[in-house]
Amino acid sequence: MGNFSNKYNLEGFFSRLQYDYRDRYYLTASYRRDASSHFHPDNRWGSFWSVGASWRISEENFMKEIDFVNNIKLKASYGTQGNDNLGNSTPYLDQYEVVPQDGAIGINYTWRGNKDLTWEKSNNFNVGVEFGLWDRITGNIEYFIKETKDLLYYQAMPPSAGLPGTKAVNDMSMRNNGFEVELGVKIINTNNFKWNIDANITKYKNTVTKLAKGKDPNGYYTGSWWRKEGGSLYDWYTYKYAGVDPANGDALYYVDEEDENGNIVMGTTNDPNKATRYQIGKSAIPTFYGGLSTTVEAYGVDLSIATAFQGGGYLMDTGYSALMAGGTAGTNWSPDIFKRWTPSNPNTDVPRVQQGYLHANQSSDRFLTKNDYFSLKNITLGYTLPKAWTNRLAIQSLRVYASGDNLWLSSKRTGLDPRQAIDGSLKDAAYSAIRTISFGISMNL
Repeated sequence: MGNFSNKYNLEGFFSRLQYDYRDRYYLTASYRRDASSHFHPDNRWGSFWSVGASWRISEENFMKEIDFVNNIKLKASYGTQGNDNLGNSTPYLDQYEVVPQDGAIGINYTWRGNKDLTWEKSNNFNVGVEFGLWDRITGNIEYFIKETKDLLYYQAMPPSAGLPGTKAVNDMSMRNNGFEVELGVKIINTNNFKWNIDANITKYKNTVTKLAKGKDPNGYYTGSWWRKEGGSLYDWYTYKYAGVDPANGDALYYVDEEDENGNIVMGTTNDPNKATRYQIGKSAIPTFYGGLSTTVEAYGVDLSIATAFQGGGYLMDTGYSALMAGGTAGTNWSPDIFKRWTPSNPNTDVPRVQQGYLHANQSSDRFLTKNDYFSLKNITLGYTLPKAWTNRLAIQSLRVYASGDNLWLSSKRTGLDPRQAIDGSLKDAAYSAIRTISFGISMNL
């Protein structure tokens, strides 16, 4: 049994100015003042603003003779925004919980309050162009930079400070920059037959621009990632797999050793506890993502297909590593275990099978897997009855349809769903998006 209070209030004042001159030149500006109950009253208020401008070039006189251009607009904007989400309703207060202790009442210190906490701030810059051509093609291309400062960050406390071991602070900075492209094409556009294709893709890079206070300027590791200025927020830091010892089937891992001249050289060990963790040079964050869709309408039949994709990053495939264990009674294996080391198959990268052999599937770059995927998000097929039929029934329109969601996913390995966490970690017992198939009737009277 427990009792707790979790309240959240946000107070804001917002203003906006818009100006349009002759449907060609546009100016916008906004200013808002927000207060969040997540922060101490002394640091509760934040100010955020934005400015933007656009020029509709296609409305200029010198563009009138260019028939194939329907629309061209240049645009740019700059603005700020705030984030107050820390997963705790009052992170500026010390927090405790009451627990039983030897038949009496005890108190645990569960959260270190920080009255200096305030808004995480982002500066956003966008510049781009919108266009329409030949009454068939529409598009939007943008370049963006998002710089985030004063990140809401859990700072590790020294062991001498006791529990809890972290404290919420405003620290670190990072930047996301890249391109967004949207394109729509009317392949066929007649009264009885319409076929459209739409696509979008975002290509971006994540960069840490400022480390947390007190951290080594050359970088530091946190969990399975290495943080350094110029790297991403989730660059993998783990053991390097060196293959299998052909003599006995041991899994081998690289280790830094000192030679007789005092130089550091790379050797191998069959004991992961003696191995060295390295900056692998791979990030968990995908470098691109997007979608592709199409719609077809012909003689009352309509068909739409929507897909999504991403790629460029790496995840730690813990599900696969669990299926490549050295051998424990009652557990499953991947079919890849047939490639294991045996005296007759010494040249392989899969260690030997042996009951209780714990080093066979040590977490390492062996199990770093590309997080690329392509998914079929939705297919909908419908048919709208002719009005000559529905009018007889005093019905304006009647459509029957079938729809399927999350029908198919292609990834690096069968059963692997990369759509779980941006840090590249897979969640235990996590299920993929549920596949659903539905049928329906839409009627307007």
